[in-house]
Amino acid sequence: MEDHAPQTQTPALTVGGFLEKNRSFVRLDPGSDPVLLTRRITKKRLQKLGMALAGFTEYIQDGRIYVFGNTEDSYCKSRPTDQLRDVITKLAPRLNTALMVTQGLALPPVLAEFARTQGLPVLLTELDSSTAIYRFTEFLEIELSPRMILHGLLMDVYGLGVLIGGESGIGKSECALELILRGHRLVADDVVDLRNVGGKHLIGESPPPVQNLLELRGIGILNVREMFGISAVSRMKEVVFYIELERWHPQKEYDRLGFSWQRREIFGVELPSMSIPVAPGRNLSVLVEVACRVFLMRSSGQHPTGDLYRTLMDPNSSSAGTEEVAP
Repeated sequence: MEDHAPQTQTPALTVGGFLEKNRSFVRLDPGSDPVLLTRRITKKRLQKLGMALAGFTEYIQDGRIYVFGNTEDSYCKSRPTDQLRDVITKLAPRLNTALMVTQGLALPPVLAEFARTQGLPVLLTELDSSTAIYRFTEFLEIELSPRMILHGLLMDVYGLGVLIGGESGIGKSECALELILRGHRLVADDVVDLRNVGGKHLIGESPPPVQNLLELRGIGILNVREMFGISAVSRMKEVVFYIELERWHPQKEYDRLGFSWQRREIFGVELPSMSIPVAPGRNLSVLVEVACRVFLMRSSGQHPTGDLYRTLMDPNSSSAGTEEVAP
């Protein structure tokens, strides 16, 4: 694994990319030209088309998917065709990204004609409008969040998203292999695609070209999913803990009590972190597992030293009870 400076990227998603990643729930209307799938989605939230059909066309925004559901269908059926055509004509040119029709409804002929003449792709889903808005807004919240490519290792250990960093050749990939053999899951090796969601959450995954791949010097590139099965990989994980692997330096003082947490900022989000010195004979995978157990204990208000921690913090306290020591 090679370590380089992180690279930030501007989020981008086309209608075609949206369809590909949600093909279990959405399909393209047969009357829509596939060429239109290059339209770019820039807004995270889906919006109902009802207000615009009622005449409030100033709320139409570029880059947004608009939803046509039962409410819009009932409204269109209650209006004369000429009146409806006048309102729909005013939707151009800002209604230019995509229109999603829910619950298997059919577009009114006037709106279907507008979509064809304006080159507006129409997406079809069997989901109801509320479910579609919730599901796809959540999807776009992640997809359109600021992104950064970071060189490191992301593992799912005991259900925790653990980002492991360290200089090139320190043993991150070998650690990943041992963790996989111990029942944990690989998310990304070498290249981690991080998204800052809402300024509070880091969501990590592997870029598609290297998904499920693990590089081991002297052996080569392994497809972890094919070698160890689907349970050995995870597509995406929220990062909640950072571990830095660093070479052992005899002159450096290392934490030997573990009474306090380090903190590290990754892409604008502060994470609990731990530095683990690496030396010949140290089993990195076991150390990472123990670090994660420590994290879980402290997150639940316990401390791995048990009574020793309570005694040192308050010599007069009873050994019963727990302390608030969450990271």
